[in-house]
Amino acid sequence: MTAPKRRTRNRILTKVDENVTAALKDLQISLRGPGVARALHAGADMIAQAARPNAPKDRGRLKAGVYTASILRNEFRPLVRLRTGQPLNSPLKFPPRPRQALVWSSVFYTRFIERGRKPQGRALGPALPQRIGKQRAVGRIRKRPFFQSAKRRMRKPAAEEISRRMKQLIEEAWQRP
Repeated sequence: MTAPKRRTRNRILTKVDENVTAALKDLQISLRGPGVARALHAGADMIAQAARPNAPKDRGRLKAGVYTASILRNEFRPLVRLRTGQPLNSPLKFPPRPRQALVWSSVFYTRFIERGRKPQGRALGPALPQRIGKQRAVGRIRKRPFFQSAKRRMRKPAAEEISRRMKQLIEEAWQRP
């Protein structure tokens, strides 16, 4: 039995040479430390800032639902329906790990807006209304990708910002007595 494939297409990976990790230990910089987390969070903030303006603007919930999370801070804001008080978004199930910063769209219908949706409930046809019962027919939703396009567009600048901040962190540690 083969192991399930991990989804790596949504990750920005940076490979670090063994000599660099040894040099970081000499400079007393941990890859799990707050300096590295600040650098990662800066890259995540760039992606989130690129995704928010492109979000479809019906009531602004998709725009408000994009947030970043790391071990340093979590920008999650609960969103509710005004009339009923029903929650529209949910926080992360698990907190981010020390060496990661997450960009997250917490609104549940983001995937329908992002990927689109085919019509549902009409496949049974008009001859069988008794089988549908109280089920509501849901129409087609056209694709309006805003999150994935921002991620693709900002992947390289975010990686450059992370590496710039890491270099700055190393130079500051090098100049310490």
